[in-house]
Amino acid sequence: MGITLVILILSVPGQYIAHTYIIPEFFPNSINYAIDNNLMTKVDAENYFNVTNYMKQSVLFSIITGILVGAVTSFLMRRK
Repeated sequence: MGITLVILILSVPGQYIAHTYIIPEFFPNSINYAIDNNLMTKVDAENYFNVTNYMKQSVLFSIITGILVGAVTSFLMRRK
């Protein structure tokens, strides 16, 4: 669970840095792609493809993945 906490803490700034400085065109490109291919309306695409939403998804994914990996690891490493 300690590793999960570290990953959780680092995932939010990682998302921010990645989408603000490394690939700032990611969200506009994703929004345009979704609109051009009739996958989403403009409002839905703008609500889905943004830094805040991706940070929330990153936190949730980190928690779920950490719990699952911890459970599987403890199951495999248990003593008989």
